[in-house]
Amino acid sequence: MKWTKIGRTGLHTAMSGQQVQLTEADFDKVVAAYNPKDHEAPLVLGHPANNGPAFGWVNRLKREGEYLLAQFAQVPDSLKKAVDNGHYKKVSMSLYPDGTLRHVGLLGATPPAIKGLGDINLGSGEDTTEIHFDFSETPGQPAPNQPGITGTENTMGDKELIEKLKADNARLEKEKADADKSAADANKAREAAEKSFAEAQAAKAKEARTAKVDALIKDGKVLPAEKDRILAFAERLGGKPGDEICFSEGEGKKTVEDHFFNWLEGRQAHGLFEFSSPDQKPGGEETVNTSGLAAKF
Repeated sequence: MKWTKIGRTGLHTAMSGQQVQLTEADFDKVVAAYNPKDHEAPLVLGHPANNGPAFGWVNRLKREGEYLLAQFAQVPDSLKKAVDNGHYKKVSMSLYPDGTLRHVGLLGATPPAIKGLGDINLGSGEDTTEIHFDFSETPGQPAPNQPGITGTENTMGDKELIEKLKADNARLEKEKADADKSAADANKAREAAEKSFAEAQAAKAKEARTAKVDALIKDGKVLPAEKDRILAFAERLGGKPGDEICFSEGEGKKTVEDHFFNWLEGRQAHGLFEFSSPDQKPGGEETVNTSGLAAKF
């Protein structure tokens, strides 16, 4: 998890105008005294009063050399994006008079009092931050009305930044809804195209099937009265690609429908319509053998 610099040793000016000297030993005491179970310091916008909303929480503290660092937890994605977009470029640390951590604030228009740290980045990466120390009241007591903490100028700035954050969040939600709609429309178009293709393939297969049966009728392998039943049966046998089977060696794999038509083509012609030939042969003999025709029926 990323660590963010929130404090640096040296002489600093609090927002009340008080000069404060912070040492590595002071930061060690802040780290040792911090227990989220007793007081979980919030991540806030600017320096709000006690009733200001929290946009995350300080999970852990540590000191590395001259710097005090914090880990944040439960930071909403919308705030991370606002930070990435440059709406909150600096970080400010507020301490109680006893040296315990009060809160960490994200700053927009308010410039920090201490230079030398990088911009805050709540996402991935190793960017650092600039800081601004604010020494205020003891835990449980109301904050004094100090300029920069509850003053009109900064309060209005924070409100504008919060409204900007809400607007960004609403825009992101709309973009997500638009993307979901586009995906749904694309899925419907794909399903319609697949249905149209399947219908075209079915019509093509039906046309080829009908042509085969007509040819079998012409060759005397199928009776005209059998046409509808054979077409319906063959349609039910029609398989999908990959449904091919092999009945004998040398034939290769074929669909069950193809095997059925091969069987029909191998049938002996019934010869029921031989009487449709001319009445007499060239020598004057009759072409119809009535006794043989009766036997066929």
